Amino acid sequence: MTPRTIIYDDQCGSCSKFARAAFRAARGRIRAVGHYTDEGARIGREMLGPSAREMFWVIEDGRAYGGRSALLPLARAIIGRGSPGGGGPPPAACTSGSCGSSALSRAAGMLSRGEVR
Repeated sequence: MTPRTIIYDDQCGSCSKFARAAFRAARGRIRAVGHYTDEGARIGREMLGPSAREMFWVIEDGRAYGGRSALLPLARAIIGRGSPGGGGPPPAACTSGSCGSSALSRAAGMLSRGEVR
């Protein structure tokens, strides 16, 4: 089974922080893949279409959810419900300790401030 995957803008500082926070909050039950990586570009071509880089995506059970539609699958990953996922390394810099234990709180704050669309 393909693990749940979050696709994010890895050239955007806020987006990368959001992806790191989501990865940490989900305790590794998701994979994080940047839009601008080889794998992210391939997924964009095969599944998401030309405007894919305008938002973050969650891919779950072969279906892609973008932007606000991706919040519920992401929440399922965070609370450990739904499809099993996991694996893959954390988003860049997450292993350096910069992803604190309050990752869910930070992700919620980013959403409330409109830093994530």
